[in-house]
Amino acid sequence: MLFKLLSLLICLTSANSDPVIRIADELIARKHDTLFWEPSSPTSSWLSKHEGGTTAVVTLALASAGKDVENAANQLWSIQSPHAYVRSLRLLLWNTNIERYRERATADVKALVQRFNTDSLLQLQFCLMALQESHRNGIQINSSYWKQIAEQLLHEQRHDGGWGYPQQKDSKHNLTVAGLNCLLAITESAQHALTQSQHETISQHSQQAADWLQNNPLPTTNPGGTSFMSFFFTLERVAMCCGFTRVGGQDWYLLGKQEVLKSHCKPRTIRGANVNLAFALLFLARGDAPYLVCEFTKEHGTIPRGQLSQHVSNNYESTTEQDATWKQVTLDEEVLHWLDAPLLLCVNENAIAIPTSHMKSYVNSGGTVVAVISKSQRKQFSELMNQSFPHFSKRDITNQHWSQQLFNKTTRIRGSVWENGVRDVVICFEGTLNNRGKFPPNCMDALTNIALGVSELGQLKDRSEVKDAQCSIPCFLADEFTEDSQIPTSGAILLGGLRGAVITTELITQMIDFATRGGTIIVESLGHRNQFTQNVQEHIMMDGDIELQQETMFHQSSNRRGWSLQHQQQVQPLFYVEIGSGRIYFAHFDIRHAFSSTTSWQIHGFDRQTTLELLDTIVKEHDST
Repeated sequence: MLFKLLSLLICLTSANSDPVIRIADELIARKHDTLFWEPSSPTSSWLSKHEGGTTAVVTLALASAGKDVENAANQLWSIQSPHAYVRSLRLLLWNTNIERYRERATADVKALVQRFNTDSLLQLQFCLMALQESHRNGIQINSSYWKQIAEQLLHEQRHDGGWGYPQQKDSKHNLTVAGLNCLLAITESAQHALTQSQHETISQHSQQAADWLQNNPLPTTNPGGTSFMSFFFTLERVAMCCGFTRVGGQDWYLLGKQEVLKSHCKPRTIRGANVNLAFALLFLARGDAPYLVCEFTKEHGTIPRGQLSQHVSNNYESTTEQDATWKQVTLDEEVLHWLDAPLLLCVNENAIAIPTSHMKSYVNSGGTVVAVISKSQRKQFSELMNQSFPHFSKRDITNQHWSQQLFNKTTRIRGSVWENGVRDVVICFEGTLNNRGKFPPNCMDALTNIALGVSELGQLKDRSEVKDAQCSIPCFLADEFTEDSQIPTSGAILLGGLRGAVITTELITQMIDFATRGGTIIVESLGHRNQFTQNVQEHIMMDGDIELQQETMFHQSSNRRGWSLQHQQQVQPLFYVEIGSGRIYFAHFDIRHAFSSTTSWQIHGFDRQTTLELLDTIVKEHDST
């Protein structure tokens, strides 16, 4: 009987076990034809008592979860004079689809800047978060506004680095998170208008607030002033902006997710007020964004100067319309955790603080290192790389390098690249913070290009489960393909060559014999700067009786490839020749490394899913003949 009950419970919950889907579906089901998500009777909480407040946060949450919210968005826009908190939520909503709602966003930005009352720090953070998103989307905001807010925030910050209620002695988590959110928004949005002194002052106070949060364990109950879920939503904003995986010694995302499941997601039902469910949905939908960058720091909890990783993640999101975030890594974590993102960024002195053993382990595991470093430290870093990787080829970065032209066209970058014959494994270029804590535009453009190049659209690792699909057919290198090697006598195989691989008469003879017996060979070039496939093709075609044909069964789809390839020239078509009862295919790109959970392969060939389809087509063709 117990087994039957457990089976029934599994059947009821397994179909929609994802809390994001379950909460979104519940909120959609609760929508009222005329009230939308507004309470049927007045409430006292500032989160829901203002006209449109509940509908605004629910609509924002559903939009963040990818749901159609056009009807609710129009209803919110019809509110003529919304409360500043409601207008802030509304502005966050417009920024989720700025191309459609730019006119509305511009109007709400103007109204917020002109009329916002800063008496409530908890409400002010929503205003500044919305203005920060608007700034990222190119809407201009008067710099005097940011400076005025900054003066008030610094005046109210306590000596311990936190913020608290006037009538209470101790600083509070909810207010300290709100204050830090505001300072981070000001630092990013008013960076161009701050003097060196102002920038240093705000950065110092921001770090003091971050230190307070790191030194005080997170609350286990609602800290007050808001709902517990809205607190986690704002905490998430701070943590993701600073790259913190832990706050107060705790995994903030795991703690918040556990609270969502405990309070709102029962096995058979979703429970909770609309406001709480909306903030829970916002927290879950955003907090599980895949990592784009791991930034090495000497000590966890320090806000990096210049916020390079944050800016790169923002640029990536706006360019690809895909969520992405970053995190700090230190020597306290295993190198395996550094590989959670396709890119390891190290800035200035941090670039030369990574031990050689860690650097070798990371690179040998498939990682890509990017160092942004001052001119004086670049020489020291280069010497370290030359000693660590004496067999790698080093060259200077030119305007033709993919980091200079993949998406943004940038010039005057001074740097070096180390590559192992297949891919670029270490990229180093000069970049120095100016007096306002900002890196040069060409530095940001190059980093954005690199981020786009080492990631695939929709292929960043899921935090909860990393799958490392392996190539489905045997793989060999050219120098392994001899009479003495353990190669199959038939079937389909991949034969790859590194740059500079010697193509011998013995190799060509072995390939022809293998195909004659009915085997299928797919010849691939490992890495981007590689003519191996072209050279093999020319040797095979020396026999004038062989006809080169284009593979037509596989239909190349550009929108199924890595993002960078959608903006680069098409990968060359797949050709083949028939020899005896077998075939030799010529792939002028990299195949096997599309199956790697490491980085950089997608700028050389197809992405993982398309490569699977390509090999499946060839194997089926082989089996049918």
